[in-house]
Amino acid sequence: MEDTGWATLQYCGDDAEKWASEFRKKAIKLGYSDMDEGWLIGWFANAIEHSCDVRRWEAEKRRAEAEELIE
Repeated sequence: MEDTGWATLQYCGDDAEKWASEFRKKAIKLGYSDMDEGWLIGWFANAIEHSCDVRRWEAEKRRAEAEELIE
């Protein structure tokens, strides 16, 4: 059975170190040159944090819209 990414998503969750490690392994397997894992951790940590921010902003927007409807 081919991994559709769900197993990776469940394993890595919001852990930037796990994402960096898995990404690096997959990239090398595909023929890309080796990458600095510390740099990748920073990149994934920023991406994960931005995703959290976007979800929070959207939730705040929906809450504000709901409050306007109630008033």
